[in-house]
Amino acid sequence: MAPMAQAPPPAVVHAEHGKKSAQSATRHWKIYTVRRGDTLSALAARYGTTVTALRDRNHSSDIKAGQHIAVPASSPTRSKAPATKPVPQRHRAAKTPTRRTSGYTVRSGDTLTSIALTHHTTVGAVMKANHLSDANLVRLGQELRVPTSAKVTSTKPARSAVRHAAKPAAHHTSYTVRAGDTLSSIALAHHTSLAALLKANHLSNANLVRTGQRLQVAGRATPKKATKKAPKHLTKKERTFAGWTYPEKVVESAISTRSYLAKRPAPSRAAVKSLIVSTAHRYGIDPRLALGIAWQESGWNQRAVSVCNAIGVMQVMPGTGTWAAGLARHRLNLLDARDNVTAGVVVLRYLTTHAGNLDEAIGGYYQGLGGIQAHGMLPDTKAYVRAVHAHMARF
Repeated sequence: MAPMAQAPPPAVVHAEHGKKSAQSATRHWKIYTVRRGDTLSALAARYGTTVTALRDRNHSSDIKAGQHIAVPASSPTRSKAPATKPVPQRHRAAKTPTRRTSGYTVRSGDTLTSIALTHHTTVGAVMKANHLSDANLVRLGQELRVPTSAKVTSTKPARSAVRHAAKPAAHHTSYTVRAGDTLSSIALAHHTSLAALLKANHLSNANLVRTGQRLQVAGRATPKKATKKAPKHLTKKERTFAGWTYPEKVVESAISTRSYLAKRPAPSRAAVKSLIVSTAHRYGIDPRLALGIAWQESGWNQRAVSVCNAIGVMQVMPGTGTWAAGLARHRLNLLDARDNVTAGVVVLRYLTTHAGNLDEAIGGYYQGLGGIQAHGMLPDTKAYVRAVHAHMARF
């Protein structure tokens, strides 16, 4: 699966809003030397600006290690106007400036997305707290500072309202999207389904949700006896895949996504193969590589969803989908087969450009290029590379 850049699920594939505000907040620029693994998305998040602003300033959308580019001169750790920051993963309007952090040790299978989701924060906030420039580079045993909010999370008042309501809850309630929310997490918090949430708000793209957006949530009244029952927790076996154990919230999101895709029409394998080939040609990569990766990941099945919420034909995680949208320069809906294939292919194009060789690029799709360059290939990554080569020989 593609663990490249783990932005918080939904998988919010966003337009870069607030461009004018970001430009006014970064009037002075300085020269930055691009490091190996840097991307415009990561640098934009680090320096509190947008990919569009960096691209326009430097008259280029492609960067490489050693290149000198202009970035905002203001310190990336300061924020003069947090309400106008264009990065949707950051909290917009924290009227109480007090922010606390707690220590966390990276475990097997962790990503920045899963860590942020588990601690009710965002990938951008975790990167800022730890001065990280590459969202893909996280290693076992690494000590991180994870921001926590003094505010009560959105799920508590929702449950409390159900628990103490004298009358059954209304069929629809209004909810304002907060930083880090995804449609899947909102649906889970309000005891409804992703499909019901999409229908209630006339949405067709499950990845597109923005901070501050008001949604109609189709909730159902919960009997008093049901509220007294202990919540059902997933077992470790249910949360484990290929030797890795994932946080319960990540697995719950995967279950919700899988249920949604099971009810939607999916293209045949022949149609998927044709789509992969045409997309690979459009982005200038070897079609056999894309076909081999896709077969290894899903068997060309758009309904496939892994335990860690890797989605569709190319098994792209929601955070990676957000990053891939920046590479593709348009919004991507991972629940749509065409957009899903596009996300995987543009990630492959990035890997083949930045990896030292083809094996490293293939392994990077599975393990993450940053992890391979820092620690080498894991045994299961080597097996993955051999399998993809075997598939490529057949296509």
